[in-house]
Amino acid sequence: MSLNSDIAILLFSRSPQREAVAKRWTGNVALNAQISRKLLSNTLSHLHKAPFPVFMVDETLQKGNTFGQRLSNAFDYVFAKGYSHVIAVGNDSAGLNVEWEQIAQTLYSGKNIIGPDHRGGVYLIGISACVQHKAVFEKISWRGKFVFDQLVTQMDSPHVLEGVGDINTFDDLVSCPILFTAIRKFLFRYFHKVIQTPSVQHIARTIPQLRAPPIQIAHASALI
Repeated sequence: MSLNSDIAILLFSRSPQREAVAKRWTGNVALNAQISRKLLSNTLSHLHKAPFPVFMVDETLQKGNTFGQRLSNAFDYVFAKGYSHVIAVGNDSAGLNVEWEQIAQTLYSGKNIIGPDHRGGVYLIGISACVQHKAVFEKISWRGKFVFDQLVTQMDSPHVLEGVGDINTFDDLVSCPILFTAIRKFLFRYFHKVIQTPSVQHIARTIPQLRAPPIQIAHASALI
């Protein structure tokens, strides 16, 4: 087996449709959908630069009653394809930029990997098939602010990557250059509004007033 051929990436995420409904970054459904698509497209562009295959597991493939169960089963879904190491990422870290070869070497050395976000959660988990991840994930309060701390405790001194921000609020959106550009393009395309001197306050005043036609969103699998 050649180097890296037994490593795969798990993109564990909702489809753009579900993500737009769940996050509600703005008061405009069509704009939320546009943001969701941009986030997924941006994440996939990063992941496809990696020397590993990418498997997306959205709500159509996720199984389990809790987040921990769904994530654990998603890992098993990829492990069952014959991979010995799996790197899970979400789609809400626009700043995702990791050294994939370094991650591979870390996994081969027998260490787990965690990438923390700035709110106490994580944007990346890398584990090997020998890890008892089901037992670990059951002990994590996934919707709390101590996910990273709990994973560090449960995963036996993992290698910790540099932290990145995630996209959960409106302020997160407009602080991200890629997404802010997407918002400006959306406003111009659907409402013929050009923001020459954009600001958080300006966008915040504009968006609640908007009413837009529904946008047809391709299923996430078509983007892979």
